[in-house]
Amino acid sequence: MHKLIRKSLAKLNLFTAFLTAALLIAGAGTATYVLASAVSEFSQTISAGTLSVDFVDADLVSVASPSVTMGGITFSFSTQDSTGQLGTDSQRILASNPTETAAWSVTIAASANTDLWENAGPTKYFDFNDSSGYTDGADTDTYGGQMTINPTTGTITGVDGCATTNVTKGSSNSFVEGTTDSIEIMSADASAPVGCRWYFIGAASNVTQKIPASQSVDVYTIDLTLTIS
Repeated sequence: MHKLIRKSLAKLNLFTAFLTAALLIAGAGTATYVLASAVSEFSQTISAGTLSVDFVDADLVSVASPSVTMGGITFSFSTQDSTGQLGTDSQRILASNPTETAAWSVTIAASANTDLWENAGPTKYFDFNDSSGYTDGADTDTYGGQMTINPTTGTITGVDGCATTNVTKGSSNSFVEGTTDSIEIMSADASAPVGCRWYFIGAASNVTQKIPASQSVDVYTIDLTLTIS
């Protein structure tokens, strides 16, 4: 009886060992693996840019050396006017607003309100911002002359379908030292589009310069700079 029990237990232990080994082998063949995601998240940030203004050609490429050529005149013992065009088809004024703020203004001004039209000589000058016009008035220099810019006759066009809603031309104005040191060409209010560009083309003779009588024969220049803010 004891021998029979021992034999049965031995067979049971052998069967148990066999079953355990089989389960271990089976488990090894069906192991569970945890895999990382095959999806990679890409991230891109687009930041707002800054306001800018430039002189550009018809393809909106920057003009290397923009200029305004005033109409030629001859020496005169009387006062006279010379005219030019600010913002031609080949030298458009381009305002760019890649910011999130709608309002901006483009103005033009000399580097200093004491600047003069001048040539290479020491005394051949005339003024661009004398309130007395052709003659010297109550400003810091002793020269007459005054420039007027009239943007109202020009046109504003949006680039790539940008609306011109709430984008307007400036008013005709004359430079006066210490009073009107800059003149607005165009502007946008708080309801204007953002992320847009616009160009301004002026009409002929939208710049007028009053020239004093008996002004010396020579070639005169003055630098004016566009600013956007």
